[in-house]
Amino acid sequence: MEGIRHPKPWQSELWPHLDLIRKRRLARASWPDIAVELKNLGVSIHPDTVGRFFKRAQSGKLPLGFEPEPRQAASPAEPLSTLPPIGPDATDPLLAEIAPNSPWAPRKPIGRKDREWLIG
Repeated sequence: MEGIRHPKPWQSELWPHLDLIRKRRLARASWPDIAVELKNLGVSIHPDTVGRFFKRAQSGKLPLGFEPEPRQAASPAEPLSTLPPIGPDATDPLLAEIAPNSPWAPRKPIGRKDREWLIG
């Protein structure tokens, strides 16, 4: 009795169709719909297999040589040192001193006498 032949690791016939599968999933297509589309392209495969392949492909674990080409950013990111200060007067509001009468000022710790009404 002969078992099902499986491809060697990383040699699935779905790799050339990964972009198609990704685009169809972003369009909210179901696995059976994607499997039918792949069958029209000559790849006859079970819908669950397509789902497992896609999950494995999205995990980010790729063998050497499978890495996608690095993408070029449309515009280079601005260095942090040239970013404008947060406040209009060039001060960081989180580092400002808190006024003593502010509702956000820390209060004195509750002592034993202050807690007596809680205990009963």
